[in-house]
Amino acid sequence: MRSRRDIQALLDALLSGLEPPRPVVELARLPHVAGVYPIPPAASRVLALPTLLGAGALLNFSTPAPDAALLGALGEAAAAAGAAQILVPHVRRGEDSRALREAGYARVPAGHECVVRLMDAGDVDELLRARIGARQLRDLRRRERACEAELTWELLRAGDLRDRRAHAEALVALHEEHARRHGSGHNPYNRASLERLLASELAPRIRLVFRAERRGGEIVVAGLLLVSALGDGIYYLTQAIRRDHEAARKNLYVSTFYRLYHEARRLRMDWVHLGRGGVDRKRRLGADLFLPLDHWIWSGDEAARRELASLGGPPPVDDEPSRHARPTVRSAPIPGPLRERGRPRLDEIDLSSNTNAWLGGCARYPDVDQPELKRRYLEITAEVDRARGAAELPRLSAENVLFTSGGVDAVLLLLLAFAEPGDVVCTTPPTFEAYAHWARLLRLEVAAVPLRGPALNELDVAAMVRARPKLVFLCDPNNPVGSRLSPEQVLELAAAAPGLVIIDEAYVEFSERPSYLGALAARPNLVLVRTLSKAFGLAGARCGVTLAERSIVRALERVQVPFGFSSPAQAAVAARLADMGPVVDSWRAVRRERERMRAALEASPAIARVYPSEANFLLVQPRDPARMRALLAREDLRVAEAGHVVPGALRISVARPEANQRFLDLLSDPAMIRAQEL
Repeated sequence: MRSRRDIQALLDALLSGLEPPRPVVELARLPHVAGVYPIPPAASRVLALPTLLGAGALLNFSTPAPDAALLGALGEAAAAAGAAQILVPHVRRGEDSRALREAGYARVPAGHECVVRLMDAGDVDELLRARIGARQLRDLRRRERACEAELTWELLRAGDLRDRRAHAEALVALHEEHARRHGSGHNPYNRASLERLLASELAPRIRLVFRAERRGGEIVVAGLLLVSALGDGIYYLTQAIRRDHEAARKNLYVSTFYRLYHEARRLRMDWVHLGRGGVDRKRRLGADLFLPLDHWIWSGDEAARRELASLGGPPPVDDEPSRHARPTVRSAPIPGPLRERGRPRLDEIDLSSNTNAWLGGCARYPDVDQPELKRRYLEITAEVDRARGAAELPRLSAENVLFTSGGVDAVLLLLLAFAEPGDVVCTTPPTFEAYAHWARLLRLEVAAVPLRGPALNELDVAAMVRARPKLVFLCDPNNPVGSRLSPEQVLELAAAAPGLVIIDEAYVEFSERPSYLGALAARPNLVLVRTLSKAFGLAGARCGVTLAERSIVRALERVQVPFGFSSPAQAAVAARLADMGPVVDSWRAVRRERERMRAALEASPAIARVYPSEANFLLVQPRDPARMRALLAREDLRVAEAGHVVPGALRISVARPEANQRFLDLLSDPAMIRAQEL
């Protein structure tokens, strides 16, 4: 679909339903002008001039960006028809628009087109649960059950209408009512356009949806669909509902889409195109792909050109990597897969990827954008911080987020992108050893500036700045200690450091204090590294998250292995983020168990010291480390050795109560008691 031939066939049919039946109209007279053509009423001249519809103006999907030859043909057609303007509507942002710019077209933001992707979905309900959450799915299912009890469901081919005249009449009548209700009075789905469409070359791919009363047989829903050229998806063109019918109160619009997803999956289709519309509304329907669109308008009228110039459009996206990046990274081209960002291959014959076309599922490369996952993660992160008393948080977008193969992968990418052999990397022992490990393997100099204070949570800021590091790695809450750093010292360091300050927040969800998310806007050299392995319970999915200024993310993308965030991992993350109730409950449970264990350990004569912790573990120093290790081995209890960073120390994870109790019972073992009495 989106081929020029298909678009022209649809456009010819629908234009025959307008009066006069030619592709020159005033924009203000087009159906649903407020929602489909979001040009402010202040641009009255633009809306009032006779305008040639370049392509796809009445369709519910985007128009391919035209080349210079097509624009030339449009110019000739406009001159012949006496049109003062030309509209090329709904071009996907990111497609090649050079010809449009060079021809003097102005860009006007035009919302989004929305797609529900069903690829690899074994069960539609499970896929929707991961997208919209269990509560919204229950609502969809409830609405469809209510409709199913009262209404039939029919998915017909175009040829079926020859023997079902009442269905064709209902489709026209419902759309006429729809047009009147929206105030336009122009119904492109009238009898003439429908007959022309059903006689066109597209007829074999036309599908019609009808819902009628089980008693009485009156049709209350009529929709028109188009199967994609490859047969792998469905384009939703239109749906009209009899609003005064009792069943309309059950939200037939929503329930019809839910039923359509199941039909599409039954037919082994990969996607359903929902058309243009409000992103939030379509997201609640299960859409997971949102493609920003622009109108491109050329006007020969000087006043209209001034109006178009005042409307403007979003500034071009800056893809330059951070100035902190290595020169070789700054000069490196954008990796090939990322050049396709924002250009989904729906209904396209792909002869480029060298994968096995006979096998589905993971035979496809993963999504390289993940905008919905990033949006949802940012929402959750902000909600958590606000609940913990954070001040106003910066507005972050998907451009500030990079998913990696676990948090450790983010550490390696930062070292690769921002430090060259001989540069200094600063660490703060005792801390996570991967920072120094990877730095040394990359022939970087490691400046270790130990943490200070009784809780091992104080920074020697002056010593760290004197080392002139390209990167500073802080772990907060600290692993293996568990304590939080002083926010004042961290921000002081970020203000004085010559390079990047990276805060590893792998355990921050277990803390009662906010993260450093609120500091990102004020400190452009600040980078947050997160993981979904710990608090989100997805260690097997291997998903890390880096939050940073856009230019830093761009530098990291140049050194990241393409497609490193696998499709199964993306599915696992989406499912977990869709239902955060159990996740948040688990954080509370961890904190309760941590405090119970801390109190028991501090009261035990077998333990010399328990360090304060805001993570999901406790660092302890036994009075007799050797005997403790022997008893742990005897009982098949495994804890983490931390003696190489804190003498004699063990790091104990907070698990479920029964497992934790096994460890606490060990402290009352007669062998341990005798050891303390000696």
